Amino acid sequence: MEVSLFNDDLQGSHPGCPTNEVEEFWGIHDVNSWTVMVPGDTLGLKDYGAYIDWADASDPCSRNALAIGIGYPHNLPVTSGYDTIQTLIVTPRGTAETSTMSSYYQAVSNDCNNLSQDPHTSCMDLNTFRGFPGPGGKALLALNKSRGWTAPNCIFTQQETNSMAAQVTQQPNLVSNGCWSE
Repeated sequence: MEVSLFNDDLQGSHPGCPTNEVEEFWGIHDVNSWTVMVPGDTLGLKDYGAYIDWADASDPCSRNALAIGIGYPHNLPVTSGYDTIQTLIVTPRGTAETSTMSSYYQAVSNDCNNLSQDPHTSCMDLNTFRGFPGPGGKALLALNKSRGWTAPNCIFTQQETNSMAAQVTQQPNLVSNGCWSE
């Protein structure tokens, strides 16, 4: 599960980015804290194989990707109707007033098991020849950058949950287009 923030003024790719590049987004890449919440479930992060995906070695300088991976998705509860999984990533504030954003979900293979390791960034999806067992593709775009939504002004709403698999609850100042009212 990834949310990317963009600053199209930045050029190049890692590791050749300017030294202050990480600060030039609404939220910077240095993660203070993160978690995964599954309402009503008693399992912990280790049971899900949850990890912060910090690998950005080949990312463009203009993109700040903030992602949480789930190494053991089969441990997530299955119920009738719909399932909810909430992720939270807390970062320090960057220098940009806003950042255009995108979001997507991607199924990756857990190759950490082959190395007798818990899931983490460095050993997930190494086997690019492993087929995806589910129907459809490996990736699901939840929010396209071209929509122009920005952080902190726009968020996902319950209405978009059906198509985006994202949910925000109990927010009294939401307006119908998914943006915070000012």
